[in-house]
Amino acid sequence: VSCKAGESTLRVLDEGTGAPRDLRLEGSSGQTYRLGPDGQIYGMDHSGGGIRRWTREGKPLPFPETAADPKLKGRLASRPSGTTAWERDFCVDRAGGLYAKNRGKHYHGRMTVDRYDKDGKFLGTAIWVVSDGAMGPRLDPAGNLYIAESVKPVGEPYPEFFKGRLPATAID
Repeated sequence: VSCKAGESTLRVLDEGTGAPRDLRLEGSSGQTYRLGPDGQIYGMDHSGGGIRRWTREGKPLPFPETAADPKLKGRLASRPSGTTAWERDFCVDRAGGLYAKNRGKHYHGRMTVDRYDKDGKFLGTAIWVVSDGAMGPRLDPAGNLYIAESVKPVGEPYPEFFKGRLPATAID
């Protein structure tokens, strides 16, 4: 279990002792964090950072595939979508592979979900089109991939299915 606790601090629960510990992760303002296998920590930064990785002690752990790249410096390429921080998302599977949303040509445009192995090698695109507001990706233990996408009819506040099921609150 982890949560962001300040600008560059991640609070992690030690499952053995039940006590939380704070880590200052070098080079990260840490908009979104995930815990991976062997206690590794992954973080996706909103501005220019890409996805980074650290050991359970908070020491940088560059991805070998991009370690020699002068621009990426051991990170995975990921660009913010422009809708603040929470919708750019990624997940880590049980083997350390990653699925990450990546922005296309346009700042608030369509995105892809790309797949990388544990060393940061690009394996391909898993989902070709999601909106910049889609939530996820997430994986279940069987390896099934999930995305939550906001879909509504043009000119309507919500799909017909929800009529009579939502609270009586004005929706503008």
